[in-house]
Amino acid sequence: MKASVAKNIISIVSNKGGVGKTSIAIAAGCYFSQKLKEPTLLFELDCSPGDFGTLFDIDKKNSLEMALRYPDSLNKYVKNINCNLDILMGLQNPLAAESVKKEELFLLLDVIKMNYTNVITDTQTVLNSMTINMLSESKKILLVTDSSIESFNRVINYHDILTKGFFISKNIINLLVNKKTIKDCFKLWDFARISGLPVQGFLPFEKNFNKSVFAEGSSSIQRSGFYRQVGKIIENGLFKGVPDVN
Repeated sequence: MKASVAKNIISIVSNKGGVGKTSIAIAAGCYFSQKLKEPTLLFELDCSPGDFGTLFDIDKKNSLEMALRYPDSLNKYVKNINCNLDILMGLQNPLAAESVKKEELFLLLDVIKMNYTNVITDTQTVLNSMTINMLSESKKILLVTDSSIESFNRVINYHDILTKGFFISKNIINLLVNKKTIKDCFKLWDFARISGLPVQGFLPFEKNFNKSVFAEGSSSIQRSGFYRQVGKIIENGLFKGVPDVN
């Protein structure tokens, strides 16, 4: 790994399943690593378990569990996808996630921050202490919803839990609407007006896109319209107004 100092820690969150958190996280990781040529880590905190192991054929022995035990040997437990992108698979047992101490996570984060410019965190729908601790370290949180009223209401409640219950700063949380179709009645300003949240943007529904494209390699990912749309959101000021990390 190359010595670096993390400048971007981005967490992708939602309490609604199926809104595309994992897809957004992977596309963002590919963008930072390929387009910007920056050392990037895809960090899976979905311990339900998540999809990284299946999508990227990661050995179960190489997971967050081992990285937490031996943080100085992090390079042994990540899988390299391309020259600038590594993946750290999450814990495979949801019960084990509850026993991870804050000090253990932060010790690992110290090592991660010295080796990667960008850290993209994929989270699960259910909050646990490990996720909350990671959100407290994030520079930007993308709160993802689809365009349905049910999903929208759920993530607004989730926002209140994060900000009022766990004192996560409102200034770092932006709403991202995925799977938007032309027929949807809500417009960008409607989401912003109703929620009172800054809306980072829309990701249009892409009929032929599914997670299998990620297993086909970075070149297939970069050819997808979904990847290009995530890239545009990053290019159009994902970190505008957010102070640099010292």
